[in-house]
Amino acid sequence: MSGVCLLKSGLKSTVPKIGLALLSGLSLGLAAQPVGWWPLAWVGLVPLYLSIYNSSPQQALALGWLAGSSYYLILLSWLLGMHPLTWLGISFWPSLGIAFGAWLVVSIFEGLAFGIWAGVLAMTQTWAHWQRVIWAVGTWTLVQTVWSSGDLAFPWGVLAATQRDSWFLPWVQLGGAGLLSALIVGVNSWVGEAIRSTGDSRLKLVSGLLIVLSLALSWRGLSPSAGKTLKIGVIQGNIAQAERNRLGAAGVMAIYTAGYRHLALKKPDLIITPETALTMIWDERAERETPLGRSVHQHHIPLLLGAWGTQNGQVTNNLFATGGGVYTKVHLVPFGEMTPLRALIGGLIQQISPLGLEDLAAGSLEQRFISPQGIVGAGICFDSAFTDIFRAQTAGGATWLVTVTNDAWFGAALPAQRQALETLRAVENGRWLVRASNTGSSGVIDPTGQSIYLSKRDDYTTFIVPITLQTQLTPYTRWGELWLIGLGIAMSSVMLTRMR
Repeated sequence: MSGVCLLKSGLKSTVPKIGLALLSGLSLGLAAQPVGWWPLAWVGLVPLYLSIYNSSPQQALALGWLAGSSYYLILLSWLLGMHPLTWLGISFWPSLGIAFGAWLVVSIFEGLAFGIWAGVLAMTQTWAHWQRVIWAVGTWTLVQTVWSSGDLAFPWGVLAATQRDSWFLPWVQLGGAGLLSALIVGVNSWVGEAIRSTGDSRLKLVSGLLIVLSLALSWRGLSPSAGKTLKIGVIQGNIAQAERNRLGAAGVMAIYTAGYRHLALKKPDLIITPETALTMIWDERAERETPLGRSVHQHHIPLLLGAWGTQNGQVTNNLFATGGGVYTKVHLVPFGEMTPLRALIGGLIQQISPLGLEDLAAGSLEQRFISPQGIVGAGICFDSAFTDIFRAQTAGGATWLVTVTNDAWFGAALPAQRQALETLRAVENGRWLVRASNTGSSGVIDPTGQSIYLSKRDDYTTFIVPITLQTQLTPYTRWGELWLIGLGIAMSSVMLTRMR
């Protein structure tokens, strides 16, 4: 009987903590796009933070993992849009299994980062309030940095992306998305400490929090400078994956050739197509002999074309510029464009995958994309989730940014989340950003993060928008994540204090 009583007692104490962990996951999921209730991110971690108290590190790890997994299950629901894959020759049930399995596996794996953070934080039960807050921010930053590196890097759920429409967005100019995410975690931790404490301690914590938020809101960012104006044309082809197979290379070519000719008559300074707009390898011969290539030579309006290329015998995902400039995608999608940890699991993946995966060749972070309208900071699809590409290109002279993508594979929530990430990239570097998407939404984001134009999803359209070239560099573009040094010093101070 005593064992049964202990089990019931344990369940009673655990069930509320599970509820708190799930509440954190739900809150963060609703803070992200497409719902976009961004204020929830500033308190979304508080339930999880409170559930860690009086929990063992192992229990805290499980609670954090649950919170993180539930967050990613909401965030990545667009992965279910992969189904059906019948156009690839995969029957209904295996197709459903691939989509459902990818959704579960990726969400659970990414959620583990939350678990590691919570497990480490549970070891600090007896620490002072300020020590726990610093440690919470530092360990979060460290875990997220590790999780966003290597072959399995997938920084899609960065907390800063929830702030696309918030008052705190300008902070990414100072230290990138990492700084804004750290600020969010710091506020959540501070609130958690205030709820846990009583009397004078609570008053001090609340007062300090109000001061910090007031200071955070005082930074409104750098204003865009005056500069040369360009008129940029975009073709949103709206060709579904199954439709692409039906049309064939000639049919797809005809759609983009007609779109180019239509825009060229309006005399923009440059025209952009989406990622892999053409189902062929683009080379000098294609530029001379295809209808689209001949149209470019006829109308003399420069083109940025998304198409396949080759590099040392491997296929590459490229953005080609009239005149010879080429950008090659840097961050390839794990299990989509490359096999992570190939030496260990490459053979197994090739045997069990019905998709017939072949690794693409990745581009270099040091590449410069030179277009007829100057140096452009470019990104293709998954690249938009990474800060390093755009910062390096902007520091190297890019005066505006462009991203191209094909989201036809996935569900409707994906474009809004991609737009949130690309808003971070535009504001971080103080540049106008133009996006061309196959199925939408395509559009333009200004250096302050405002969406100047946004096309409808699942709609064929062409449009022309003006942008202004920028030359000034933001603090983040100049110095990167310099604030990490200060955070490291603060964490070292905490450790020295604890060792006394």
